[in-house]
Amino acid sequence: MPETKNNRRVRFTRSALREALIDLILEKPLVSITVKDICARADINRSTFYLHFKDVTDILRTTEDEIIEHMREHTPTHKRKFRDCLLYTSDAADD
Repeated sequence: MPETKNNRRVRFTRSALREALIDLILEKPLVSITVKDICARADINRSTFYLHFKDVTDILRTTEDEIIEHMREHTPTHKRKFRDCLLYTSDAADD
C-alpha cells in the first residue's frame, strides 16, 4: 500500500479486517476461513479487502508480522522495567 498507510480510514479498515480474522480463527479452522467470511464479519466490501490484501494468507501473514513487531518494540521496555524492579528489590534487601 502506498503512502496512505497512516490515513485514519485505512487504519480503521485494516484494523476491522484484522479483528474479523482473529474472531473467525477463534470460531473455526483457518483453512475454512474465506475472504467472504472476513468481509462479512468486518462489514467491508470484498473489493475493499483486495485493496489491502491479496488473500487470507496475506492478511494472516501481515497480522502476524504486526504482532511480532509490536512485541519487539515493547519487550525491551518491559525487560528493563523488570530488571530495574529486581535491582531495586535487591538494594532494598541489602539495607
